[in-house]
Amino acid sequence: MTLDASADSLSEFVGQPVLSAIVTARDNSATDYAKWRRESPSEIARATSRGLANRISDSFVAHMVAALDGVDDVVFRERGISRYFVVRDKVVLICKRHNAKDKISSYPTRSALDVWGGAPTLEGMGTINLAAGYRWDKDVREIGVPVLSYRKGLRASPIWVADLSRGEGGASAPVRIVPPTGPNLPTLDLSDFGQERKDGSQP
Repeated sequence: MTLDASADSLSEFVGQPVLSAIVTARDNSATDYAKWRRESPSEIARATSRGLANRISDSFVAHMVAALDGVDDVVFRERGISRYFVVRDKVVLICKRHNAKDKISSYPTRSALDVWGGAPTLEGMGTINLAAGYRWDKDVREIGVPVLSYRKGLRASPIWVADLSRGEGGASAPVRIVPPTGPNLPTLDLSDFGQERKDGSQP
């Protein structure tokens, strides 16, 4: 199988159930957050940025797990503090909040730097790592639109970021991506990814 590293190609590869799960998780997390703000405004006011981010992230991941339960070829994994979804053994979705400039943050561990630098530290050789989440407005502390992005480097700006939307169709409508801007991207040959050679080594 051959993919190019564009938003259109990778979004088509992961499929509508996964795109829909990202949008649903964002919407349900926003509902949870709004309820928390109504019921515990003083707690929200006292919350640190990190504490708020962790609580919303936990909500987002839980809703992603629920939305993708039973979906073929999608597996949820936890490894240490990493929580991610493997789609068809080739694409890894890591749940991440994006700031206004679509950058993500993480503790700069060797593992995190490798993952976002393209090194195969989560699922072995041949996986493409994407960040799935939502945009966050830190000034007003609001959850923005659901997004999917591709990058090469933890500190780097994304190669592309696509906003996800159901348009006017409501919860049952298919998810579409808002065309991102970015450079022309190379074609990726995934035909051997995840396959072991006869001698046991990875291609």
